[in-house]
Amino acid sequence: MRQYADKYGQILLRNFQQGLANSVMGSSFTQIRGAKADAAAIVCVIKLEDGKEVYHVATACFFILDVRMPYGTMRTIDRRLWNVLELTTFTATDEKSLDLAGSEAARMKGSIQLNPQYSQAIVSMQQGRIEQIKQHVRAGIIRNQQQAARISEQIRQNAAEISDIQMSMYESTSAMQDRVTQLHSEAIREVNPYVSSDGTVVDVPIGSGTQVWSTSDASTILSSDSYFFNPNIGSTIEYQEMQLLR
Repeated sequence: MRQYADKYGQILLRNFQQGLANSVMGSSFTQIRGAKADAAAIVCVIKLEDGKEVYHVATACFFILDVRMPYGTMRTIDRRLWNVLELTTFTATDEKSLDLAGSEAARMKGSIQLNPQYSQAIVSMQQGRIEQIKQHVRAGIIRNQQQAARISEQIRQNAAEISDIQMSMYESTSAMQDRVTQLHSEAIREVNPYVSSDGTVVDVPIGSGTQVWSTSDASTILSSDSYFFNPNIGSTIEYQEMQLLR
């Protein structure tokens, strides 16, 4: 039975290999890990309601093909393909008849010639299986590409966020260092910076007064410690109060 299974199993294997060789992707992504023929037989005694016993035999020949194919991202999956080549059953009333039926079945199988139409049917079945494998491969490639695109986009976004954080930290640090340098310079020169309404910054010596006023072009500056100081009172020149820049 195994020899019989191997005879037709080799045809399946050649067809499968040929299909992979002709496939655009199959031969590159799918590996044949193993191929073997096997057979099984079941013999049982059935007791009928009237007490009589009958002997029943079932035999099967099949071909097993182990393949490894892509599955998802950077993964593979092993699949076992079962091809049932033949299933035979016969029943007899006693062991002698059962042996006779088995012998007759064996002689019949031995005289069977390979039918070209049967071979073509096997080829068609194998091509269908190969097409399914190709579809799995295509789906796996598409999933890999999509996941790679998502990972690439996530990396780009992370890099952009890190760059923004670094730039913000750099700007904050630079601004803080500039302000520290400015305060240090003002302390050395003993001045306070005041800004006019038009944005002009003027250094006023410390101790000159907390109320500082200037003309619009900051050409004339008046200062006093008096809270009620207002040079516009009784003056023909317009003064504007300057703000301490901190």
